[in-house]
Amino acid sequence: MSLSVVINTKNMAASLRKTLQSVQNFADEVVIVDMNSSDETYDVAKEFSAKIYPYEKDLGFADPARNFALSKATSDWILVLDADEEVPFHLKAYLREVMNESKSAAYFLPRKNFIFGKWIQHTGWWPDYQLRFFKKGEVAWSDTPHTLPTSKSPAEYIPAKENLAVIHQNYTSISQFIDRLNRYTTLEKRHNNETITSSHIVQSFSREFLGRFFAHNGIKDGQHGITLAFLQAFYEVAATAKNWEKQGFKETNEPEKVEKELRVFQKDLNYWLAEYHIKNSHSLEKIYWKIRRKVKL
Repeated sequence: MSLSVVINTKNMAASLRKTLQSVQNFADEVVIVDMNSSDETYDVAKEFSAKIYPYEKDLGFADPARNFALSKATSDWILVLDADEEVPFHLKAYLREVMNESKSAAYFLPRKNFIFGKWIQHTGWWPDYQLRFFKKGEVAWSDTPHTLPTSKSPAEYIPAKENLAVIHQNYTSISQFIDRLNRYTTLEKRHNNETITSSHIVQSFSREFLGRFFAHNGIKDGQHGITLAFLQAFYEVAATAKNWEKQGFKETNEPEKVEKELRVFQKDLNYWLAEYHIKNSHSLEKIYWKIRRKVKL
């Protein structure tokens, strides 16, 4: 069984070398589809004898070029990587076994995200499964940003173990996060053309923040967790607000609904704070917080 590694690039010379080093002597071919890079991406790719194809239509995100890149792969199996990802030794060995023995045609891989210099194990970032390993012709991408690829048959999951996870050198700085936020939120469509109201703005923040920091245990990631929870919540606010902008900043006067949403946020916050104290308290103190959780006070 042969393997093609497929990578889409756009000015990724700084990280591409490590990506290619991680699949050297593992892949039978490396296919790179580049969207008009102006840095040394081409030079790095040539160092590793990758097959390089240009993709002239640069829309600011990789999804439209994914299917084109897949069409250039010639092997039985395909592993899709981003240019800031690496494949560790144990995962390579595991995937070789899958290729030789598995009856399934597609697999989700766990991904180990390093954000601001730290492996983020909570805050909704682990195991961060991605549909990236499959037989040729089995998986396709949509042209819409941040839309999940689809598989013709049910896909299986590689075990969520650290040594079997793709290593992702994700956001390295706050500026990088904000730059991507600005680019991606401009492309996203929200609420299916429903009129954006003030309460939508509140909801977009509260749901994302509470989900990231409490439901996904961002609190366990320390300062990284609280920062990411706020940044992800702001992402949702920005995406919703930009859709409001596209609607011409249509004004909706609904102070009662906004107040209601804020009170819902306050109650949900009280619930999650009580939940946290219950997990970290003893005896009588735990009973006290269980009562507060019940009434969301």
